[in-house]
Amino acid sequence: MKQRMVGIRIALVVLILGLLSGCHTLSDKEYVEVKKTPKQIKILEQNDFRLEQNIENLGKAVDQMRKDLQDHINNKDASVETVGSDSARVTLQNKVLFGNGSTNLSREGKKVLARFAKNLGDDPSLQVKIVGHTDNLPPSARLRTRYLDNWELSAVRAASVARYLVWECHIDPKRLTIVGKADNVPVASNATAEGRRQNRRVELFLTVGKKAK
Repeated sequence: MKQRMVGIRIALVVLILGLLSGCHTLSDKEYVEVKKTPKQIKILEQNDFRLEQNIENLGKAVDQMRKDLQDHINNKDASVETVGSDSARVTLQNKVLFGNGSTNLSREGKKVLARFAKNLGDDPSLQVKIVGHTDNLPPSARLRTRYLDNWELSAVRAASVARYLVWECHIDPKRLTIVGKADNVPVASNATAEGRRQNRRVELFLTVGKKAK
């Protein structure tokens, strides 16, 4: 019995020593992983500085866009707002961008987008997602001859905005993404004409991201 107890104690000691040894090895490994070389530290500092510069540039662009759209903002046809520290959203009602019941950009729409592109600049790290929205009414009879439903209509209007930014304003297409949301993300009630007007819109989300490839 005594020999058995001694054997158990020896086994426990060996097990404890093994666990302690394993912990010590893990700590050393973790230390190696955390430790950075001077070159790695310099790269991280440069990336942080570049990100801060990009966020600052975004802030300046947003401020200027707000000034350029002030008349439309006063008329509640547009809005410019920051979303977190590294992104912003520009909302434009359809009446600002398109002719009545059309997917073609109006003269005013082109002017607004030209100013938007100028403020956007040529920094490839500033990405833009263009999202088209509709109200919950089906497309008019005239539009239905070309577009099957609100999904297609909202996507085509977003594409019209992107196409103008690329073809006429020379924005790198790699910076743009288009999305059609149809009537699935309303910002007002579709039960009233005013609510439907607010829901017919294009949103441009500006985000500081990775450099375009």
